Amino acid sequence: MCAALEADKFPSHNLIVLSSSTSTYPLNSAVVVDTATVRCLFGSSLANAYAPDALASFGSGIAEISVRVIAPHGAVAYRDDLNSDLAQREVSGRGLAGNTNRITFSGPSQNQLVAGRVDSRLILAITALAVHQQINILGFENIAPGGDADLPLRFADLAENDPAANMSSSAYLKSMTGFLATHDRLAKTVIVTEGGQPVVRIEFTAPSPFGVFNPAS
Repeated sequence: MCAALEADKFPSHNLIVLSSSTSTYPLNSAVVVDTATVRCLFGSSLANAYAPDALASFGSGIAEISVRVIAPHGAVAYRDDLNSDLAQREVSGRGLAGNTNRITFSGPSQNQLVAGRVDSRLILAITALAVHQQINILGFENIAPGGDADLPLRFADLAENDPAANMSSSAYLKSMTGFLATHDRLAKTVIVTEGGQPVVRIEFTAPSPFGVFNPAS
């Protein structure tokens, strides 16, 4: 697996190889790729005790591979932190969802915000962008298949133009992407096609950090 990731341009210095000589859980890692080999090493204890959430999963049965979030202080502490972070995201999400003077919502996007489903970093980026210009949120999602439902949604699709902004499509797009590039360098902004139409996707990496709205916690 490490060789496959390295061949796909994942930085080799960020990889820790798990083998039969491994005696401890990889608690210093951000994520673990849980393959059949890894399950032979640790059984179900790694997923149950220190990697409770799957960012993505592929295949089934003995061939299943999942990418799991490492919880260095254990699954119980992880769930406590996740629930606390959810409560903070609900408060901030409700505030953003109420900003209907600057934001137009499509589909379930407003409800997702109110329910605290959206990644804290994404909430902050969209809040700042809405101060800069009118935006139309088409939806929030996660990228990979098979991820657990309790994980925050890490990307937002925005309309490539908004008539309320009173700008041409090219000027609107340039203004949006330029602002995001200077405001938050951790946000990845790309143009993708959804339903045959180009949209602006703002995306953040996994795993989502906890306590963004309350660092002291």
